[in-house]
Amino acid sequence: LSSRSTRGAALELARWLGAGRGDAAEELSLAWHPAIAASAAVADAALAGCAARLTALTLDAGPAGALASLPKPLLAPGRRPLRCLTIRAGSLDAGAVTDATGGPPHALAGLERLAIHAALTGWAPLLPPPGRGPQARGWGPAALASLRSLDLVLGSGLREVPAALAAAPSLTRLAIAGGRLGRDRWSSAATGASSAWSPTAALAGGPATTLVELVLEDCGLETVPAEVAACTRLARLGLARNALRSFSCEALRGLPCLTDLDLRANALGGSLPAGLVGTWRAGVVVRVEGNPYLKRRQAGR
Repeated sequence: LSSRSTRGAALELARWLGAGRGDAAEELSLAWHPAIAASAAVADAALAGCAARLTALTLDAGPAGALASLPKPLLAPGRRPLRCLTIRAGSLDAGAVTDATGGPPHALAGLERLAIHAALTGWAPLLPPPGRGPQARGWGPAALASLRSLDLVLGSGLREVPAALAAAPSLTRLAIAGGRLGRDRWSSAATGASSAWSPTAALAGGPATTLVELVLEDCGLETVPAEVAACTRLARLGLARNALRSFSCEALRGLPCLTDLDLRANALGGSLPAGLVGTWRAGVVVRVEGNPYLKRRQAGR
């Protein structure tokens, strides 16, 4: 549903859905242009007739749009929680996905898949910031109990793998793109953390035994996080568009299920380690395109 055409046409379609024609809908995608003043009314009208049944929802405000709140029908008491939510916007206020207590609203309490493609403002209320454990206010263990897939495409706003995820018992996919995991050099005095603090420490918690797919792209990583070696069920590891200058096969030890390794668009130079070439020949897909300093013979070009 898009209001890019005219407000009248969009509202008419939304009211048609809201009048009950869409009462059988279980999946709905709403896209609206931020310049149209009636956007909120369009979303509310469209959801009015099918919110009670809805289990999957995509909200797309466009790359320049801002999302400050969820459509009102989603917040109505008694409706069953969504299973899947995707939000695409230029910016997202954390208050849109938290209630007055800092936890998720009832509609989001049972999410299995959450994808946020937006610069998230007010990050702290959503998941605990560095130096605070998973019991901090926000989306704590109870809210994350059913989460299986989490995508965070947040520009430069994310400086750690959220600590709360260490207590997510069912997480099989985690994808973070555009964060600052390897770009910030925080001192222990600035963060309140010990000198051993790691921006990827949460991976060594619950996700170490559940993750099947881990993607950390465009995060400024200069080395493979040590915690990756603890994720023994990984089938796919994506480290594209980082700042890796070398790759040690030690990072692959203890990953017997790995079938896909993505090292594209890094700064790898010289020759690929012999162990990595052997892994490649053993059937693991290893992608190294976009590393101009690799020797062409071993890069397979």
